[in-house]
Amino acid sequence: MKYCEKCKVVIPSGRERCPLCQSFLAQSELPGHDDEIFPYIPTAYHQHNLLIRVSLFLSIVFCVVCATLNLLVWTDRSWSLLVLAAVAAGWATIIQAVRKRSSFCKHILYQVVTIAAVVVVFDLMTGFHRWSFNYIIPALCTFAMLVVASIAAMGHRLIENYIIYMVVSAVFGIVQLVFLLPHWTTILWPTVLTASASIIYLAALILFVGRDTMFELRKRLHM
Repeated sequence: MKYCEKCKVVIPSGRERCPLCQSFLAQSELPGHDDEIFPYIPTAYHQHNLLIRVSLFLSIVFCVVCATLNLLVWTDRSWSLLVLAAVAAGWATIIQAVRKRSSFCKHILYQVVTIAAVVVVFDLMTGFHRWSFNYIIPALCTFAMLVVASIAAMGHRLIENYIIYMVVSAVFGIVQLVFLLPHWTTILWPTVLTASASIIYLAALILFVGRDTMFELRKRLHM
């Protein structure tokens, strides 16, 4: 028998962590059995454990080879840092895709944030020519709005299930106007057009499904 100090419950199981809070379990003197009573549900990491380990190993080998060549052969520029960043971004995308696979819309929004952060880092590493803020981020915001709206339009569930994702995708498009203040964005039309479309998008939500929109916002924000 095991005991969870945090949850104050006895766990009749041979597991190491509490199934409720994931804290390490302590040994209990209470009588009982140690058979596992919770069903084992394999995660994607367990189902494809060998493939993930091999892929991770090959990624490490590839990064080490590139860094070695950069240090010994092509030493004029630190191009291996771009390779390391690309590999790290790829793994971040895969991890998010596995973790958020239950909600495709949520996965899209997470991917927008991840890819936007990666392209900004690449832009900074290559001299900060601002192409990430001028073109890539507005394109990502537009893509997110179109995909979420399309899924909501074709979904079999009620539109209320997609409202929060639609609102967040619209906010993404509006927030990028902030990048104009420190002059991170130097070409106006992609940002302005995306922000204008986001405002129209958000206005349509408020005017046509306003009650459901406000209900979802209050529920999500605990207002």
